[in-house]
Amino acid sequence: MDLGEELQIAKHGALAVREKDRTVLRVTGEDRVTWLNGIVTCDVAKLTPGTFLYGLAVTQKGRIMADFSVILEHAAILVTLPTSQASAVRAAWEKYLVMEDCELTVDDDAAVWRVVGSQSAKIIESARAAGATTGVQEAAGVVVAKSADASKIEAALVSAGGVLGSADTLAVLSQITGAPRFGVDFDGALYPQEAALEKRAVSFEKGCYLGQEVVCMLEMRGHVKRKLVSLAVEADGPIEKGAAVSTVEGEKIGEVTSSAKAPDEGVLALAMVKASHMAPKTELRNRSWQVAAGWVLTGEDSSYTGVVPRTNFDWSAGTWGAFEVATRYGELDIDDAAFPTFASPGSNAEAAKSIGVGLNWYLSKIVRFTFDYYQTRFDLNALAPTVPAAALLRQDEKALISRFQLSF
Repeated sequence: MDLGEELQIAKHGALAVREKDRTVLRVTGEDRVTWLNGIVTCDVAKLTPGTFLYGLAVTQKGRIMADFSVILEHAAILVTLPTSQASAVRAAWEKYLVMEDCELTVDDDAAVWRVVGSQSAKIIESARAAGATTGVQEAAGVVVAKSADASKIEAALVSAGGVLGSADTLAVLSQITGAPRFGVDFDGALYPQEAALEKRAVSFEKGCYLGQEVVCMLEMRGHVKRKLVSLAVEADGPIEKGAAVSTVEGEKIGEVTSSAKAPDEGVLALAMVKASHMAPKTELRNRSWQVAAGWVLTGEDSSYTGVVPRTNFDWSAGTWGAFEVATRYGELDIDDAAFPTFASPGSNAEAAKSIGVGLNWYLSKIVRFTFDYYQTRFDLNALAPTVPAAALLRQDEKALISRFQLSF
């Protein structure tokens, strides 16, 4: 299966990739939730069984030690993080184990898979049934199992309709979605804001955690001098890591951290650039359209201003005014340039489609009741589920609206 096919599966199906460069830290003990929540950037207290969160381990000075995904197991919390950082993170966290009923161990016998695609929930359920510990956020998820059970878990994923993919496909997806990779695009020298991870991996609503003061100060009062950004490049192939990013005048303003060629998008890159050269696009072109139709059941003429009933509502006279049924369909497509400067691609819709039906009751020329039902479907980025809010946003919005109106 080629790259293009795997990318299509990652969008419309379910692609499972074993992450052999990930290690699992197991947190046990009665105080595991409150203790871990006081160490990491994401809000572990909000984690529920069967879901996952994406977060960061940061130093006391707010610099990133590693990124991770966290899921719940019976009587334990599992943290999957880069193997290269597992020992350092464990050593740093253990310094803050004092009186808590909590233990931190490395699970050397664990295998980790990452799953992406609109059918992720379905195939992840098959892995859970086969004995794995899983976490899903609608269109993405994490699977952890014993290494000895790897073949059984992968067979379960495939039998449920999943496809086993390659790490190369995940690398291209990171370019398409602008999601940086630890050890490639960012490392321990950066703050979350420099790695453009503050919206995906940091909760600014939870209580105190290690490094919070610095991270919050940068967000609320300060600014960073450099930041990871996504680039679309006119080139025949991927750009070499470390290649200079320059202005049209030739001034070097940054350098490429990673690059890939996507079948539909062309050559993409992530680059660390000076913040002073990150002026956002100020003119956005959002596209939308709608069509509406109505029918006056009582026979009156309809106009832009509404309907004037032949007879006003009068209970004693047995007159009911005028009735109109209506329907409306519309679509909205947001300018790609809105992301991520004005909105996070992880928790904001890129497009929406809405259909509605309604009944208008005109009691008189100036008085009417309206009763409307709308259903809206939102389209989000394939990797959006790393942000918990995305699971809610991916659900259809269903709204029943009534209104009483006086017009003069």
